[in-house]
Amino acid sequence: DEINTAQIAVQAPALQLVLDHRVGPHRLGPDWYIAAAGNRAEDGCHVNPMSAALLDRFAVYDYEPSHTAWTEWAIKSGVHDNVVGFISFSPSSLMVPRLDEYSPSANPRSWGFVSDMLKTMGNDERVDSSDVRACVGSAAAEFMAYVKVCASLPNIARLIEGKEKFVENKKEISVAYAVANAVASHLMNHGKPTEVLDNCVRVIAGISPEPASLFYRRMMFSAPDKIKTALFKSKEVSKWIEENKD
Repeated sequence: DEINTAQIAVQAPALQLVLDHRVGPHRLGPDWYIAAAGNRAEDGCHVNPMSAALLDRFAVYDYEPSHTAWTEWAIKSGVHDNVVGFISFSPSSLMVPRLDEYSPSANPRSWGFVSDMLKTMGNDERVDSSDVRACVGSAAAEFMAYVKVCASLPNIARLIEGKEKFVENKKEISVAYAVANAVASHLMNHGKPTEVLDNCVRVIAGISPEPASLFYRRMMFSAPDKIKTALFKSKEVSKWIEENKD
Protein backbone atom coordinates (compact mmCIF):
# COMPACT_ATOMS: atom_id res chain seq x y z
CA ASP A 1 0.00 0.00 0.00
CA GLU A 2 1.08 3.61 -0.71
CA ILE A 3 3.87 2.32 -2.94
CA ASN A 4 4.71 5.77 -4.27
CA THR A 5 5.42 7.17 -0.81
CA ALA A 6 8.50 4.96 -0.78
CA GLN A 7 11.81 6.69 -1.45
CA ILE A 8 13.49 5.93 -4.78
CA ALA A 9 16.14 3.84 -3.02
CA VAL A 10 13.37 1.68 -1.55
CA GLN A 11 11.53 1.38 -4.85
CA ALA A 12 14.59 -0.01 -6.61
CA PRO A 13 14.61 -3.44 -4.86
CA ALA A 14 10.92 -3.77 -5.74
CA LEU A 15 11.88 -4.14 -9.42
CA GLN A 16 13.05 -7.72 -8.90
CA LEU A 17 10.32 -8.50 -6.37
CA VAL A 18 7.49 -7.43 -8.67
CA LEU A 19 8.83 -8.97 -11.87
CA ASP A 20 10.56 -12.15 -10.62
CA HIS A 21 8.76 -12.63 -7.28
CA ARG A 22 12.10 -12.77 -5.51
CA VAL A 23 14.56 -10.62 -3.61
CA GLY A 24 18.01 -12.18 -3.91
CA PRO A 25 17.65 -15.83 -2.82
CA HIS A 26 14.25 -15.28 -1.21
CA ARG A 27 11.21 -16.22 -3.31
CA LEU A 28 7.49 -15.68 -2.91
CA GLY A 29 5.18 -18.68 -2.97
CA PRO A 30 3.93 -19.95 -6.36
CA ASP A 31 0.34 -18.73 -5.83
CA TRP A 32 1.21 -15.18 -4.79
CA TYR A 33 0.13 -12.12 -6.74
CA ILE A 34 1.36 -8.60 -6.17
CA ALA A 35 -0.96 -5.60 -6.11
CA ALA A 36 0.02 -2.07 -5.17
CA ALA A 37 -1.97 1.07 -4.43
CA GLY A 38 -1.15 4.73 -4.19
CA ASN A 39 -2.52 8.23 -4.53
CA ARG A 40 -1.62 10.64 -7.30
CA ALA A 41 0.46 13.77 -6.81
CA GLU A 42 -2.51 15.90 -7.95
CA ASP A 43 -4.51 14.51 -5.02
CA GLY A 44 -2.37 16.65 -2.74
CA CYS A 45 -0.47 13.69 -1.33
CA HIS A 46 3.26 13.68 -0.65
CA VAL A 47 4.35 11.05 -3.15
CA ASN A 48 7.51 10.26 -5.04
CA PRO A 49 7.61 9.65 -8.78
CA MET A 50 7.70 5.99 -9.77
CA SER A 51 10.33 4.95 -12.28
CA ALA A 52 9.09 3.84 -15.69
CA ALA A 53 10.73 0.46 -15.05
CA LEU A 54 8.65 -0.13 -11.89
CA LEU A 55 5.44 1.32 -13.31
CA ASP A 56 5.69 -0.86 -16.42
CA ARG A 57 5.70 -3.97 -14.24
CA PHE A 58 2.06 -3.31 -13.31
CA ALA A 59 -1.27 -3.06 -15.06
CA VAL A 60 -2.45 0.40 -13.99
CA TYR A 61 -6.06 1.21 -13.10
CA ASP A 62 -7.48 4.54 -11.99
CA TYR A 63 -10.27 4.37 -9.40
CA GLU A 64 -12.61 7.15 -8.37
CA PRO A 65 -14.86 6.98 -5.30
CA SER A 66 -18.46 6.08 -6.13
CA HIS A 67 -21.21 7.31 -3.83
CA THR A 68 -23.21 4.17 -4.61
CA ALA A 69 -20.38 1.84 -3.61
CA TRP A 70 -19.61 3.96 -0.56
CA THR A 71 -23.19 4.05 0.70
CA GLU A 72 -23.46 0.28 0.22
CA TRP A 73 -20.36 -0.12 2.40
CA ALA A 74 -21.63 2.50 4.87
CA ILE A 75 -25.00 0.78 5.33
CA LYS A 76 -23.33 -2.58 5.98
CA SER A 77 -20.77 -1.01 8.32
CA GLY A 78 -23.21 0.83 10.56
CA VAL A 79 -22.34 4.37 9.49
CA HIS A 80 -24.73 6.86 11.12
CA ASP A 81 -28.13 7.09 9.40
CA ASN A 82 -27.86 10.83 8.80
CA VAL A 83 -24.52 10.49 7.03
CA VAL A 84 -25.83 7.70 4.78
CA GLY A 85 -29.02 9.64 4.07
CA PHE A 86 -27.16 12.84 3.29
CA ILE A 87 -24.70 11.26 0.85
CA SER A 88 -27.60 9.47 -0.85
CA PHE A 89 -29.35 12.84 -1.18
CA SER A 90 -26.22 14.76 -2.20
CA PRO A 91 -23.76 12.35 -3.94
CA SER A 92 -21.40 15.16 -4.95
CA SER A 93 -20.73 15.82 -1.25
CA LEU A 94 -18.85 12.54 -0.87
CA MET A 95 -15.77 14.19 -2.39
CA VAL A 96 -15.35 17.96 -2.04
CA PRO A 97 -11.85 19.40 -2.72
CA ARG A 98 -10.10 21.27 0.06
CA LEU A 99 -9.92 25.04 -0.27
CA ASP A 100 -6.17 25.18 0.36
CA GLU A 101 -3.30 23.03 1.59
CA TYR A 102 -4.39 23.23 5.23
CA SER A 103 -8.17 23.00 4.91
CA PRO A 104 -10.17 19.83 5.62
CA SER A 105 -11.97 18.16 2.74
CA ALA A 106 -15.01 15.91 2.41
CA ASN A 107 -13.98 12.38 1.47
CA PRO A 108 -15.00 8.83 2.41
CA ARG A 109 -12.68 8.78 5.42
CA SER A 110 -13.74 12.16 6.80
CA TRP A 111 -17.45 11.27 6.54
CA GLY A 112 -16.59 8.26 8.67
CA PHE A 113 -15.20 10.70 11.27
CA VAL A 114 -18.49 12.62 11.21
CA SER A 115 -20.41 9.38 11.74
CA ASP A 116 -18.24 8.51 14.77
CA MET A 117 -18.82 12.01 16.16
CA LEU A 118 -22.59 11.71 15.84
CA LYS A 119 -22.56 8.30 17.53
CA THR A 120 -20.34 9.55 20.36
CA MET A 121 -22.54 12.58 21.04
CA GLY A 122 -25.68 10.44 21.07
CA ASN A 123 -27.77 13.40 19.95
CA ASP A 124 -27.36 15.27 16.67
CA GLU A 125 -28.27 18.57 18.34
CA ARG A 126 -25.12 18.39 20.46
CA VAL A 127 -22.89 18.37 17.40
CA ASP A 128 -21.61 21.83 16.56
CA SER A 129 -21.26 22.84 12.91
CA SER A 130 -17.65 23.86 13.56
CA ASP A 131 -16.86 20.28 14.62
CA VAL A 132 -18.36 18.92 11.40
CA ARG A 133 -16.55 21.59 9.38
CA ALA A 134 -13.26 20.50 10.96
CA CYS A 135 -13.82 17.07 9.38
CA VAL A 136 -15.45 17.77 6.00
CA GLY A 137 -14.77 21.45 5.32
CA SER A 138 -17.25 23.36 3.18
CA ALA A 139 -19.63 20.37 2.93
CA ALA A 140 -20.54 20.91 6.60
CA ALA A 141 -23.09 23.65 5.91
CA GLU A 142 -25.25 21.50 3.64
CA PHE A 143 -24.93 18.52 5.98
CA MET A 144 -26.04 20.53 9.01
CA ALA A 145 -29.03 21.79 7.02
CA TYR A 146 -29.91 18.16 6.27
CA VAL A 147 -29.58 17.24 9.96
CA LYS A 148 -31.95 20.11 10.81
CA VAL A 149 -34.45 18.65 8.34
CA CYS A 150 -34.15 15.24 10.02
CA ALA A 151 -34.89 16.79 13.40
CA SER A 152 -38.14 18.29 12.08
CA LEU A 153 -39.55 15.09 10.55
CA PRO A 154 -43.02 13.90 11.49
CA ASN A 155 -43.29 11.22 14.15
CA ILE A 156 -42.33 8.11 12.16
CA ALA A 157 -44.29 5.71 14.38
CA ARG A 158 -47.47 7.77 13.98
CA LEU A 159 -46.77 8.13 10.26
CA ILE A 160 -46.59 4.36 9.83
CA GLU A 161 -49.74 3.90 11.93
CA GLY A 162 -51.58 6.29 9.62
CA LYS A 163 -52.09 8.86 12.39
CA GLU A 164 -49.94 11.42 10.57
CA LYS A 165 -49.40 12.11 6.88
CA PHE A 166 -46.34 13.10 4.93
CA VAL A 167 -46.76 15.03 1.70
CA GLU A 168 -43.54 15.35 -0.25
CA ASN A 169 -42.47 18.80 -1.38
CA LYS A 170 -40.60 18.31 -4.67
CA LYS A 171 -38.61 21.47 -3.95
CA GLU A 172 -37.29 19.97 -0.70
CA ILE A 173 -36.30 16.49 -1.81
CA SER A 174 -33.88 16.19 1.13
CA VAL A 175 -36.89 15.71 3.41
CA ALA A 176 -38.00 12.68 1.39
CA TYR A 177 -34.53 11.13 1.73
CA ALA A 178 -34.66 11.74 5.47
CA VAL A 179 -38.12 10.13 5.72
CA ALA A 180 -37.01 7.06 3.71
CA ASN A 181 -33.99 6.67 5.96
CA ALA A 182 -36.04 7.12 9.13
CA VAL A 183 -38.69 4.60 8.04
CA ALA A 184 -35.95 2.05 7.30
CA SER A 185 -34.45 2.55 10.78
CA HIS A 186 -37.89 2.31 12.40
CA LEU A 187 -38.69 -0.95 10.62
CA MET A 188 -35.39 -2.60 11.52
CA ASN A 189 -35.71 -1.55 15.17
CA HIS A 190 -39.38 -2.50 15.53
CA GLY A 191 -40.26 -5.33 17.89
CA LYS A 192 -42.65 -6.90 15.37
CA PRO A 193 -41.35 -5.70 11.98
CA THR A 194 -43.47 -7.99 9.81
CA GLU A 195 -46.65 -6.50 11.30
CA VAL A 196 -45.77 -2.94 10.22
CA LEU A 197 -43.86 -3.76 7.01
CA ASP A 198 -46.73 -3.14 4.59
CA ASN A 199 -47.55 0.16 6.31
CA CYS A 200 -43.90 1.19 5.93
CA VAL A 201 -43.97 0.33 2.24
CA ARG A 202 -47.16 2.38 1.77
CA VAL A 203 -45.42 5.41 3.29
CA ILE A 204 -42.42 4.85 1.01
CA ALA A 205 -44.72 4.50 -2.02
CA GLY A 206 -45.86 8.06 -1.40
CA ILE A 207 -42.45 9.58 -2.09
CA SER A 208 -40.32 9.87 -5.22
CA PRO A 209 -38.59 6.70 -6.50
CA GLU A 210 -35.04 7.98 -5.93
CA PRO A 211 -35.35 8.58 -2.17
CA ALA A 212 -37.66 5.57 -1.90
CA SER A 213 -34.90 3.35 -3.28
CA LEU A 214 -32.73 4.31 -0.31
CA PHE A 215 -35.26 2.52 1.90
CA TYR A 216 -34.98 -0.68 -0.16
CA ARG A 217 -31.19 -0.51 -0.37
CA ARG A 218 -30.96 -0.30 3.40
CA MET A 219 -33.30 -3.24 3.75
CA MET A 220 -31.29 -5.38 1.33
CA PHE A 221 -27.95 -4.58 2.92
CA SER A 222 -28.81 -4.34 6.60
CA ALA A 223 -32.13 -5.95 7.48
CA PRO A 224 -32.34 -9.40 9.10
CA ASP A 225 -33.34 -12.26 6.80
CA LYS A 226 -36.81 -12.33 8.40
CA ILE A 227 -37.52 -8.80 7.13
CA LYS A 228 -35.97 -9.47 3.72
CA THR A 229 -38.16 -12.55 3.27
CA ALA A 230 -41.25 -10.57 4.25
CA LEU A 231 -40.32 -7.87 1.72
CA PHE A 232 -40.06 -10.43 -1.08
CA LYS A 233 -43.47 -11.80 -0.19
CA SER A 234 -45.19 -8.43 0.23
CA LYS A 235 -47.79 -7.51 -2.40
CA GLU A 236 -47.16 -3.85 -1.57
CA VAL A 237 -43.50 -4.25 -2.48
CA SER A 238 -44.37 -6.07 -5.71
CA LYS A 239 -46.72 -3.23 -6.57
CA TRP A 240 -44.01 -0.62 -5.94
CA ILE A 241 -41.48 -2.53 -8.04
CA GLU A 242 -43.95 -2.86 -10.92
CA GLU A 243 -44.72 0.86 -10.83
CA ASN A 244 -41.02 1.85 -10.63
CA LYS A 245 -39.29 -0.90 -12.60
CA ASP A 246 -37.89 1.57 -15.13
